[in-house]
Amino acid sequence: MSKSTSQSTILYLRQKLNGLKIHESSDLLEHINTFEELVGDQVCVDVKIEDKNKDMILFCSLPPLLTAITCNINATNSLRFPQERWLEIISREPRAFVYHNFLTDKECEHLISLAKPNMAASKVRDTITGRGIDSSSRTSTGTFLRSGNDKIVKDIEKRISEFTFIPV
Repeated sequence: MSKSTSQSTILYLRQKLNGLKIHESSDLLEHINTFEELVGDQVCVDVKIEDKNKDMILFCSLPPLLTAITCNINATNSLRFPQERWLEIISREPRAFVYHNFLTDKECEHLISLAKPNMAASKVRDTITGRGIDSSSRTSTGTFLRSGNDKIVKDIEKRISEFTFIPV
């Protein structure tokens, strides 16, 4: 490659890497693979990127919510705003998280008011017929809410999607 072609290639690859952004419909692992490919392209043209710079470029390509989740700053509730949503990582293997302040009091009350009239005793599966049957060992009650039931439910579903990176 000539020097001018090499410089334009380097500039193109650098702009492509620095302009990388994940979109709502994108898969996170696919995004990371694309990031790794772009970093590999830089190496192919002898551009060295320090690990701390790679981390920063990757973080900047992620949406703010994921960046906040990934950082997992260990702080007590007293250091946080009372209504701030934050993620606590309980375990990476198996994956277990607590999403603090995920729903507002108003949202909780709304879900309860939708569910309460339809609550029914939980059943167990009959191994012979496959049907649900009552059992004295099962003491819970539950119900299902229709997806997109109303604006509040839609907003909650959207938030779940944003936190889990799974489409609504």
